[in-house]
Amino acid sequence: MRYPRILICMGLVAIAFAWVVIGASWILNPWFVFTEDAFSDFGGSESCCPELYNYGLMITGMLIVLYGLAICIVADEKLEVAGGSYVILAGIFLALIGVFPLGNKASYIRFLMVFPPDVHGPHDPRSRNAQKRACF
Repeated sequence: MRYPRILICMGLVAIAFAWVVIGASWILNPWFVFTEDAFSDFGGSESCCPELYNYGLMITGMLIVLYGLAICIVADEKLEVAGGSYVILAGIFLALIGVFPLGNKASYIRFLMVFPPDVHGPHDPRSRNAQKRACF
């Protein structure tokens, strides 16, 4: 089977492509300071050419999905398939960061659906934080 080898190479291509996109965005936005700003600022409306960063994230996400698919195809055990599935999920979320850039209300709603806020107080026994404290 030749196609899994090509798909496995997509992992390396995705890494290289992501660094090229981040580097190009960094060069086009001289105001960016690594210790003060987040990479997602490249996709915001204040940056110069946010399309480069957002489309780059979408393409990188698709390449990572292909890589995760290759992991699932060549996997021999269920644990490997689970790992490949998580890689696919990470690629999907990376692509969604490009679809919903910084400053878009839809991105905030997306993160609320994935990471729901803790509606109970921190000391309420039903709270996730209280459950974590109880384990330690």
